[in-house]
Amino acid sequence: NILLHLNSNRMVPLFVSKNTFRIKRFIEETKNQFISKEIREEYTQLYCKFKRVYWGFTKLARIWKIRRTPIRIQTDLYMNELDPSHKHTYHLIHKNGIYLFSLQNLARIIVDSITHQSGMFVEPLTIKNPYTNDLLSKCDLINIYLSFRHNNIRINEMFEKFFRCEFNIFEFHRKHETELRDIAIEQYAKTTADVDLVQDVEDMLRIH
Repeated sequence: NILLHLNSNRMVPLFVSKNTFRIKRFIEETKNQFISKEIREEYTQLYCKFKRVYWGFTKLARIWKIRRTPIRIQTDLYMNELDPSHKHTYHLIHKNGIYLFSLQNLARIIVDSITHQSGMFVEPLTIKNPYTNDLLSKCDLINIYLSFRHNNIRINEMFEKFFRCEFNIFEFHRKHETELRDIAIEQYAKTTADVDLVQDVEDMLRIH
C-alpha cells in the first residue's frame, strides 16, 4: 500500500520531477523511527523490485513503440542524407514519428537555445524539435548527452553545465548568469550590423 501511495499521481512541487519527488518520499518513509530494521530492509527490497519491474515494462513499451513508429525526417539541418545506423546519427522519437539528427546539429540547437540573447539580455529558451516545435523532454536531453559521452564527442562547456543543473533551465540561468551574459555580449558583437555597432559606440562615448 505504501509503494502504491508513493507512486500515485500526487501533487509534485514545481520544478521537481515526479521520480525525484518519489525517491525523496521513499527516503523519508525509511527514516521513520517506528519502523524496525527488518521491516525497513524488506520495504527497501520491495521498493527496488517494484521500480525494476516498472522500468522493465517502460523499456518494453519503448521498444514496441520504436519498431512501429515511421521515420519522418532522414536528413540533417543542411539537407544532407543521414545514415540511420551511423553512430553519430541520433533518433529523436516524438509522438508522430522519428526524426534523425546528427549529434553536432543537436548540440548546436541546444547551445543556441540555452545561450539565447536579445539585445545583450540573456534569455535562455526551452529546447524544441525544430521540425515540430515540440519541447524536448528531460529524458531526450539525457539520452542526447549520453550519446555524446558514448561516442567520445567533445561536449560544449555550456551543455555540460546545463547537464549538471539537471537540465533545469531556471537553475541553469540562476547559476551561470554571469557567463551567459558574457556570451550574450560576444554574440551581439558578432551578429549585429556594423551600422548598429557604430551607433552603440557613439552612444557609449557620448554618455561616458
